[in-house]
Amino acid sequence: PHTAPLPRQAALWGTLGINVANAAATVVALVGVDRLGRVPLLLASGLLMCVCHLAMVALALSPPSQQLGYAVVSVASLFVASFAFGWGPLPWTVCSEIFPTKYRSKATAVTTATNWLVNTAVGKVFPLLPLATAFAIFAAACFAACATVFFFQPETANLGMEQIDEAFESHRVRRVSAKLWSADRRA
Repeated sequence: PHTAPLPRQAALWGTLGINVANAAATVVALVGVDRLGRVPLLLASGLLMCVCHLAMVALALSPPSQQLGYAVVSVASLFVASFAFGWGPLPWTVCSEIFPTKYRSKATAVTTATNWLVNTAVGKVFPLLPLATAFAIFAAACFAACATVFFFQPETANLGMEQIDEAFESHRVRRVSAKLWSADRRA
């Protein structure tokens, strides 16, 4: 969003706040990946990112002001923290787990290359789109990613490689029911 310039001191504090949020949330991912599980972290991260993108849509459609600048920095901090505890680091873990052992190294190389190609495409396309449109697309992508994780990703925390292979082989698409958070997510 186009905003009135923030005072230099506020801009510096905003940058510091975003970086502290990133570092703190990364610790959550490091500690939580096996304690909390991949699925809950990815869902929480993706849903918060989706909310941040929707907030940015609203901010992009707002008239410029210094208060808008502060709001953008606040939403950006929450987005960075949301990304840092889930969708930043965890896809690297999940991509190394989703393929059978026999194909794992080559398939992980393909997922890594795909990740970088998509990142490049997003970086090239984002500046060409109106801000509200870009953030709406990102919000929809986050929602789709959460749906994919919810329905298709088995929980693999604290499992050995053979158990992970079994978890993926035996996993069935989750059905939406009154009990969204069952004790056994592999059912």
